[in-house]
Amino acid sequence: MSQLTMLLEKIPHQIMCGTVHKEIHKIAIHSGDVESGDLFVCLKGYRQDGHRYIRQAVKCGATALLVQEWDEVMAYPGVTVILVRNTREALAHAAHAFYGYPAKKLITVGITGTKGKTTTAWMAVQILRYAGIRAGYIGTLGTDCGDGLYANENTTPESLVIVQAMACMVQKRCQIVLIEASSQGLKMHRLDEICFDIGVYLNLAGDHIGPGEHRDMEEYAACKAMLFRRCMIGIFNQNDEYTGYMVRSSTCREITYFGMEDEKRRSDCSEGGIQNEQIHALQCRRIRRGQQLGMRFFIPEYDAEPFEIPIPGTFNVENALAAAVISRKLGVGTACIRQGLMHSMIPGRMENVSVRDSYSIFIDYAHNALALQHILTTLREYRPCRLICLFGCGGNRAKDRRYSMGEVSGRLADLSIVTSDNPRYEEPESIIEDILVGMQKSGGKYIRITDRREAIRYTMSIALPGDIILLAGKGHETYQEIQGKKYPMDERRIVYEQRKIQNEGMLCQYHSRYFT
Repeated sequence: MSQLTMLLEKIPHQIMCGTVHKEIHKIAIHSGDVESGDLFVCLKGYRQDGHRYIRQAVKCGATALLVQEWDEVMAYPGVTVILVRNTREALAHAAHAFYGYPAKKLITVGITGTKGKTTTAWMAVQILRYAGIRAGYIGTLGTDCGDGLYANENTTPESLVIVQAMACMVQKRCQIVLIEASSQGLKMHRLDEICFDIGVYLNLAGDHIGPGEHRDMEEYAACKAMLFRRCMIGIFNQNDEYTGYMVRSSTCREITYFGMEDEKRRSDCSEGGIQNEQIHALQCRRIRRGQQLGMRFFIPEYDAEPFEIPIPGTFNVENALAAAVISRKLGVGTACIRQGLMHSMIPGRMENVSVRDSYSIFIDYAHNALALQHILTTLREYRPCRLICLFGCGGNRAKDRRYSMGEVSGRLADLSIVTSDNPRYEEPESIIEDILVGMQKSGGKYIRITDRREAIRYTMSIALPGDIILLAGKGHETYQEIQGKKYPMDERRIVYEQRKIQNEGMLCQYHSRYFT
């Protein structure tokens, strides 16, 4: 419990009715979570408005309301109403105060970028844990306080959720927390009140421009840059064209650059601060052991011996390099960095779920054209007999994404299996029709199988020795979202079940049914 007056100390506010001299049992942002004595914070988002649920929250026992809109009808006997400029901003301050400022008790690392946040953060977590350091994680994969992952609603959750997780990490004696800092998370004040020890910039691409996200690249970049005005050490990808802007916008006391030396450097690394060091990955080579694909590279500033990762792709070398720089800044030695990277596996990020010696299956979260292009191009470099791409597109998202993903897969894969992803409130068949507009433009071979489980089974049934199969779009997700409900669906489980069927000699005969 905490005094309401204490929670409001850093928040400009106006008392519309009631008294602030009362105890708050907890803070809630969903009316269904409210109990007697709670403070209910009305968050206003793109699709939902917490002000609509005030009556329900009061009925559940809310003793105080934090609002950014006021109407006299919001007055309830015995309920305090506090008006603020922005409830998300106020929530961050109140949550940190309520839980005793747990961010100040942890070393905090924020990682931002359009691509690679999850891979970089999870690699760094695994390196740190390999070195015996208790590290927590908050991001796309979920939240891990040191005892396993549980799901988040967003890559960067609401500030209350972040603070609760950090308080749990402190309780479990974590020393460090790595947070995926999305542009939306920064824009929506979810990371307010956190002064990061380390901020990491990976890249910027136009994947989040549109309704409910960012109006243009200028605003998108400005939101990313917010991280570097609230961190002590900045780590920047020297090969990205927006790095100069990020550095100029920063207030970091110390700056380190990392990058691939064999790529053309596009940013001026002398901009915006004192250059402490540059760390490079050199001589990147593809490696293959059976159906396990990976990369080998050197970091000459750290060691003369090579480093390896069990994940394909030059872009993953870049992510691994960022993770290595983070770890070194946190005091981890070269041997632990090498071993941590060698054993790094990221759920749903080029995750190898191969079930036979003859062909490979990868699961990846790629759900836009740029990500799909990178992955298919990377897998093609390993010279498969055939490259088969199974994918769909999410519902209630821009249609252009469907056309472009269809065109990319049709152009780069030998065979595309077009199926359902998370249709949400749209009809799967309608989404597939949009995908096929781009697919037909490419002239690529394809098969449409709406049911994703059946599509995976079919794909495995036609696999030939030397094939590489990519299951794209779902990644770490273990559900399929249909008409507002999430139904269990884990692609790993489907793959393993089909393997069992094949091993028992009961291979289903899909071929004659679909392939004509």
